Amino acid sequence: MTGQQLKNSILQMAVQGKLVPQDPNDESASVLLERIRAEKEKLIKEGKIKKEKNPSVIFRGADNLPYEKIGKNEPVCIADEVPFEIPESWEWVRLKDITIKEIKRGKSPTYANSGNVLVFAQKCNTKAGSIDLSLAKHLDLKVFAKYPDEEYMQGNDIVVNSTGNGTLGRIGVFRDSDRIDDCIIVPDSHVTSVRVIADS
Repeated sequence: MTGQQLKNSILQMAVQGKLVPQDPNDESASVLLERIRAEKEKLIKEGKIKKEKNPSVIFRGADNLPYEKIGKNEPVCIADEVPFEIPESWEWVRLKDITIKEIKRGKSPTYANSGNVLVFAQKCNTKAGSIDLSLAKHLDLKVFAKYPDEEYMQGNDIVVNSTGNGTLGRIGVFRDSDRIDDCIIVPDSHVTSVRVIADS
């Protein structure tokens, strides 16, 4: 077995809950998802995020198969989309349904030699799995106005390289401690940022 095959095998076992014993006394994922949905509703009422037009809810049917209800539509069986079995206490969910920011790539930047806004590029997601902002360039402040506040990178944002030969799919988690001199950071057009709802 090659190193890559071993990594793939370990990842497969991890997402199936086979690396560690499953404790039936642990809180089920359905309870956590209810808390996340409640937090999302709260943020919508406060005007901090927009209401989704057709939210998705995935559940197990009486036949124990996964079904998805989107908006007011009738539930549809999605067994063909589910690649493997998961523990009873786990749940399938669409990534967009646990985020508080639209999942999208950043903007194509114009660079400057200096400034207090940095552009998070693919190379900032290092091979070692860490974030290195010393590799970032400065944004030209003439174009800064086209970046809304919600696109500024925040602590715990998941950053995925969307393109790039050798860097495509590389993932990092941005921490506030990664900042340099408390600067504002925005993702470039080759990076997708994902901001999930924190479990409070």
